[in-house]
Amino acid sequence: MSPSFEINTDSVIFLGFSHNPYEKIIDILNQISLDIKLSLVFVVNSSVEQPWADNQAALKFFYLVHKDNDGWIVELVSILESYEFFDSGQRAMIGTHEVLVSDNSTFFQKIYSTFFENPFQGFVFHPKAILHLVPVCIPKPWGQEIWYTGVEKRGVSKVRSSLGNTVVPLPWCIKACPSLILGEEFSAKGLPLIKILDPLPEEVFGDLYYEMHQEKNEVYIVTEIAPNCGQMKMGLNPEVLQEYEGNTQDFKEAFKKAIFDYKKVRNEIDLMFDDFRLQENLRGQEPIAVDVLKKWHSKLPKEILAKEALLRKEMDRFTGKLFLSVGDVIVVPTFVAHALQHGVKVVEFQTPTYERLIVSFAQKVLTQNHWDTEKALELMKLQAPQQSVLKTYSDASGLIWEEVCTFPDLFSYRIRLLKENPICTLNLVDAYGLIFVVSHHVQVTDEFGKKEIIEPGSCALLPQGLLFHIFSEKEASFLICSPKSIIV
Repeated sequence: MSPSFEINTDSVIFLGFSHNPYEKIIDILNQISLDIKLSLVFVVNSSVEQPWADNQAALKFFYLVHKDNDGWIVELVSILESYEFFDSGQRAMIGTHEVLVSDNSTFFQKIYSTFFENPFQGFVFHPKAILHLVPVCIPKPWGQEIWYTGVEKRGVSKVRSSLGNTVVPLPWCIKACPSLILGEEFSAKGLPLIKILDPLPEEVFGDLYYEMHQEKNEVYIVTEIAPNCGQMKMGLNPEVLQEYEGNTQDFKEAFKKAIFDYKKVRNEIDLMFDDFRLQENLRGQEPIAVDVLKKWHSKLPKEILAKEALLRKEMDRFTGKLFLSVGDVIVVPTFVAHALQHGVKVVEFQTPTYERLIVSFAQKVLTQNHWDTEKALELMKLQAPQQSVLKTYSDASGLIWEEVCTFPDLFSYRIRLLKENPICTLNLVDAYGLIFVVSHHVQVTDEFGKKEIIEPGSCALLPQGLLFHIFSEKEASFLICSPKSIIV
């Protein structure tokens, strides 16, 4: 081993295994005090916990770094799903770290061309450039959810490579350099969940669970409404509360009775549907296509269908309703029961908390085998439905920002680019941003001059510590989400 091994430009440094590869590389770079310009490749084995698959992914990270007058810059990262690779070179100590170093320039060029320039395998991205998120579609009994930052067993969102169309799970990309992408404060925290709720445009079949949250904060931004649709259940019906002279306990007892009466007929229908599932060899937890459900409904006794409709109407009488328009923002308070209704498509921002109490549902619940009616009613706030009023801010250029939500570790804003204000400057000082484009595509330029187009309905992660300019040649709107307020 050579304790004073000299690091030359075009060297490849192998670090072995590390749970925190980026942090280890930064520590090593801080111990290389050379005044000349350098280009280095670091190769590190690591692993990523994959609870969605009940396993670990064995990964090899390749980091292309160089030194200039401003210090060390991580220029590119390549990810390969393998530990198998040639680890060769001279043993050396860099500060307190034992490494293998190859200073063969031919070997360096081979690594560079194989894993950065024109990769035949693996995944390449610029850690300080826009990361385009690739959503995953999750079937639901009422339609579908489209997840842009979701990571769980039902589905995992991905990131598209800067070079080509290779994609990897989002956690792999974050693992490569979490503090560089997300910021030191947020490197170990989950991303806010950004998703689209896309319910069917048909009554009952496209109505979501009537549920309540104790911790989870969420907000909906309405993007589309199908013809003859446009409602959301929210809170209580104040007129029905007046029937009980404002006595909340009596109201809750009557509401509970209406729900339990409905649940009895719901259970009857679900048992019949379970038989239909068996007959058609369908798994018990798979959402059923609406045309199949309609076929099954047509086989039910007419008296059962009439009873279900009557009891559902009586149950729904207790709930409040919001009438929605495209562009509306609905902040969902904790402890207030709610249910988006059929034909209303929304973008949802929520804190990464996965708890809920299901009060009722006009279809069979597939994610659990019970309703949480009694507990939910005990905790529920009896609040009349209210439209959210957004605060507005003006930046130095006169551009108007609308504050969508300010939750703990989740701030989001809606920005409209108009003819007189076609550009927005976004300064992400020490926290990342997530951008979701609602209408018309926008061009995002970073402080290095690199330009990216983000299409409507698309979402991207903007790394922390950079200045971004967002431009559109036509009127456009987009949403920005960050774990810190970005209003100066």
